[in-house]
Amino acid sequence: ECQVLREKAAEENWTLLSRLREHVSQLEAENRNLRCEHDVLESTAQRFRKELDASGATVLSLSKQLRGQQEAQAYHGAFSLETVKGNSKWLRFYTGFDEYPRFAAFLDFILEGNEQRQEVSPECRGHSALSPDNQVFLVLVRLRLGLLLQDLAFRFHISESTASRYWLSWTELMEQKLKQIPVACSQRYVETFKPQRLVHYRGVPLVALDCTQLLFEAQRRTRSKG
Repeated sequence: ECQVLREKAAEENWTLLSRLREHVSQLEAENRNLRCEHDVLESTAQRFRKELDASGATVLSLSKQLRGQQEAQAYHGAFSLETVKGNSKWLRFYTGFDEYPRFAAFLDFILEGNEQRQEVSPECRGHSALSPDNQVFLVLVRLRLGLLLQDLAFRFHISESTASRYWLSWTELMEQKLKQIPVACSQRYVETFKPQRLVHYRGVPLVALDCTQLLFEAQRRTRSKG
């Protein structure tokens, strides 16, 4: 009986050992499969990381290009004579001239005489942020609409000090040139605004003058003369 029991125990142990070996083999196979899947997933993750880095670099590059294009558009989109000279309505609104040839003729008259131009308007020669016609356009816009220098500097993409220099230089030059022209109202204007009834005092017609005080910027050397 002892021999039979030992043989039976040995057989059971062998069966159990076989099952354990089979189970271990299955676990090892599953482990190999998991490792293969892990390697595939790791490879896929690395590929995705590379694509993500490449996408990030592309997005950054596109952002820089877009920013550059926006800055370029903002620069080229600055308010200037070129934006309105082809439209008589807006040219008249900003300058008072009905068409660009009249504006150009006015500019030629103002700049007539190189000596005066170099003496009075130093902003016209050498490097300047704006061309002479745009400088005159800036001055006429301010005379026409009464815009502040800070507003003009923003519109023309220049500094406020530069806008101030343009204003002072060109108004002085315009004063010297325009005072040469005698100003007289047309007969039609006189007839339109002539009073319907005159009031006389001792045979002399009375005239009412409406006066006001205007504050006007002037250069330092002009103020010192006063």
